[in-house]
Amino acid sequence: MTITLRPARDLDCGALGAMMSSYFAENDWLPRLCSGAEDIANCAMMIDRGWVTVAGDGRPKGFLALQDNFVHALFVAPPERGQGVGKALLDAAKSRHSRLELWTFKRNVAARNFYRREGFAEVGTSVGKHSDHGLPEIDLLWERNAA
Repeated sequence: MTITLRPARDLDCGALGAMMSSYFAENDWLPRLCSGAEDIANCAMMIDRGWVTVAGDGRPKGFLALQDNFVHALFVAPPERGQGVGKALLDAAKSRHSRLELWTFKRNVAARNFYRREGFAEVGTSVGKHSDHGLPEIDLLWERNAA
């Protein structure tokens, strides 16, 4: 399956915000701190800053928000998971950088396994450093020459 990547457009905000909202709805261990409207506004801010790449030439299948070498967000629509969408987005970021940094929640085992398969190393832990959730977080690092 070929996955088309493109820069996000303003009209993508609703679909991208819905992806973020669905993640929070699926994980009952994760307190909901933002409304769906705030998720859309957060996506609009990231798009305005030029950080967002979208997978899908029509309705977005997933997106990655990258500022310099820091991945602020990587979300894939539930029906598209396991189809290579997240990998395609991450591979595009890797092709432009020799080092990528990100974090995820310690309880997000699926994300930790995905990033491990993609060559990321867990390099630190914290609580509340990256979010207001007050949950344990894992810092991850990928370096081109580390593999």
